[in-house]
Amino acid sequence: MLDWTIIADDLTGAADCAAAFAQRGYSSIIWLHPNAAAEPCDVPVMETASRHVSPEEAYRRVYSVASKAKGHLFKKLDSTLHGNLGPEIKAVRDAAGGREVLIIPSHPVMGRTMKDGVLYLHGEPTSKHLPTILREQGLTEGYRVADCTAVQDLDQIVSDLLATPGRHVVAGAGALAEALALSVGGRVPRPAGDPQIAPKLVIIAGSNNPTTKAQLTHLKSTPAPPDILPLDRNDQSNRTLLATILPYDALLICGGDTARAVAKFLNAKGIRIQGEAARGVPYGTWVGGAAHGKPVATKAGGFGQPDTLIEAVHFLRRPV
Repeated sequence: MLDWTIIADDLTGAADCAAAFAQRGYSSIIWLHPNAAAEPCDVPVMETASRHVSPEEAYRRVYSVASKAKGHLFKKLDSTLHGNLGPEIKAVRDAAGGREVLIIPSHPVMGRTMKDGVLYLHGEPTSKHLPTILREQGLTEGYRVADCTAVQDLDQIVSDLLATPGRHVVAGAGALAEALALSVGGRVPRPAGDPQIAPKLVIIAGSNNPTTKAQLTHLKSTPAPPDILPLDRNDQSNRTLLATILPYDALLICGGDTARAVAKFLNAKGIRIQGEAARGVPYGTWVGGAAHGKPVATKAGGFGQPDTLIEAVHFLRRPV
């Protein structure tokens, strides 16, 4: 039996973690802030929308969720160390009674690794030193950072963790969710092609990340690309633009803040995650709101290969 609660500061990160377990056949629902979990599932994922709020508000939101969880706690982190890392890790530590938090922010498949607390991107060191960032954000104790430079390192860390009795409190990127999902055993992966998705698809592109821009350019060069709706999440005219998506059959949203803006517009309470439409592109159906039951897929701005959106579109457009 699984006993993990995942807490994520943005929607695409929440979806990445949920998809890791859904791919193994476990049910997972993302509940969007400020909604509480309204029905049981194997792996609840609580999205706190706290990446861009004040440190004090980030702590409050994460602590409120973490203090209600009875089992193991997983605080999702951005693999490039953005956000209120210190306050949110402190919140899960405090909610767990001061238990030490094991931090594994690496995502080796995406070229994001850590050695001696320094973030490396594709083998090159960055100026980001995690203990320094945490100290500057007010966290000086109660955690341990694990170096991880390869998938095998991550697998070993998770194996050692699960072999240790007691309540686990961890913080990490989507790769940690994948390693945990593979390690817990149990259910088998969902068969490929189980979603029932009709071909009318709209892409909402709000990310300015060069990776997403290159993927969209590549997609536009293919025959009959789907409609692409560019969205400026700071533009007050977005409500008019978003109103045009309501007759869609499926949405593919690029960017965590964009996904959050769309969810808010639709008054959605959550997303029931079913798997991945492509590597790094989780999909599922909206829970509650104007689009209840309709399919949606999300992609973090900086994730994916040049053909990731093409692959996801082919998947989402398959006939019902």
